[in-house]
Amino acid sequence: MSIRVQCALIGFFFAITPHKKAFAQTVEFLTGVQPVLSEKCLSCHSGDTPQGGLKVHTREEMLKGGQSGPAIVPGKGAESLLVTKMQGKKGLRMPPSGPPLSADVIDRIKLWIDQGANFSGASLKTERIAPVGPRTPAIPPGQAENPVDRFIDAYLSK
Repeated sequence: MSIRVQCALIGFFFAITPHKKAFAQTVEFLTGVQPVLSEKCLSCHSGDTPQGGLKVHTREEMLKGGQSGPAIVPGKGAESLLVTKMQGKKGLRMPPSGPPLSADVIDRIKLWIDQGANFSGASLKTERIAPVGPRTPAIPPGQAENPVDRFIDAYLSK
């Protein structure tokens, strides 16, 4: 077989061989990452005193990180602290209690970070609780039957 034919065959086989990156799907935050963070991370990494100083509510908070540094480095999933902690390669494995995350879940999060760690405008902010509860004021005395009218009459009589 001539060199030309061999080169052509090698090129042909290289061209038809599937490449992992060519078939990588885009990981959506809301369906692929947010459920894992909500279920496995928010209980410790939220509130006024999150563990390790790390909050995982927003992309900015994860980029800022905590005491150990940034949790994510967009484009570098394998190097991101979030992934290395989930894999148990750096310090305490996360989450610290319960079974470890599956390799598929960790790979999905790693791919999401490799793709830029886009939050798609979403955040994991929890509902804000008002510091003062609602109150019911005393109804002012008056001749009107409707309590709203009594409040208006009391205001206007000042």
